[in-house]
Order: sequence, then C-alpha cells, then structure tokens
Amino acid sequence: MKHFFRAATTSNIIEAPNHGKPWTQESNMRLAKLWRDTDTDLRDIATDLGRTPSSTASQLKEIGLVGYCSVTHQYTSNRDPYTRPKAPSPSTPPEAPTMNSSAINIETKIFIGGIEAGDLSDADIFSRIARIEGEIDKLKAIRAKSKKRDAAVKKLEDDVAALVAYVDGR
Repeated sequence: MKHFFRAATTSNIIEAPNHGKPWTQESNMRLAKLWRDTDTDLRDIATDLGRTPSSTASQLKEIGLVGYCSVTHQYTSNRDPYTRPKAPSPSTPPEAPTMNSSAINIETKIFIGGIEAGDLSDADIFSRIARIEGEIDKLKAIRAKSKKRDAAVKKLEDDVAALVAYVDGR
C-alpha cells in the first residue's frame, strides 16, 4: 500500500465552501464515482466537492475506499491519487490474456502498520503491541464513557489480539 496523504497543516489549509457541512449521501456517491472512475487527483476532487483535501481523504476512509494506519497516522491506498493511472489510449488495443505452462505462484503477505510482517522481528511486534496497549490504557483512563471510546478500545484490543496470534503462529 502506498501512503498518499497527510493531514492538512495550517500552512496548506484551503478555503472550502462546504467546510464543516455534513457529507450527504449524494456527495458520498459523487466522491466515490470521482475516486473510482476518473484520473482526478485528491486535491482536484476536494476542490470540485468544495471540501479540503484532508476532509476528502477522511471521507474516503469513512466510505471504505481507503484505509487509515493508526501506527503511522496516514491514510493508505493501493494507488497514489497524485499520480493516478490514465486510461489506456484508444489506439492501443488491450492485450489478450495468454496461458502458459509455467506454474502460478501465489503469495500471501501480512502487513502490520504498512510494513510487511516478515520484515519485522518479534521485538518489533512486541514494541507495537506495547504501544497499542499504552493507547488502550490512555483511552480507558478517560472517565467519561462513550460508545466511540468503547469502540476505539475494542478495535485496539482486537489489533493486539491479532498481533499476538500472528507472532505466536510464526
């Protein structure tokens, strides 16, 4: 996955007419269409929707078109919106799929925080577990109970359980 956008800083905040307004189903559908079906980059999509790039990236995460890495605090996507691939030229016919006699090699890779898990030592994974447990402790220390806080704690606990299962299974 490529990291594609860091949150806006005070030096690059853009005035946006829809800033602070809730996202509607119509605007979500338009965002999804622009993201999937065009070669428009994130900044242009944000401008078109009257939003900031930061809020647009956040909404892409909310509707499931991109991910967010809680370790690196970056949005992630399998493509870079600043260099989105262009559609093939109409003069170039698409290549027909071919079969060959060589064996197909399928690999499964596990990524932790955007890094291939096979490249991480057990100590690196334990360090990540400790960091996440620290985040859990901070959230649990908040006396005011909320559903979002409880959901965040549950997600982090699930992340820790997955990391423990991974490190024990290798």
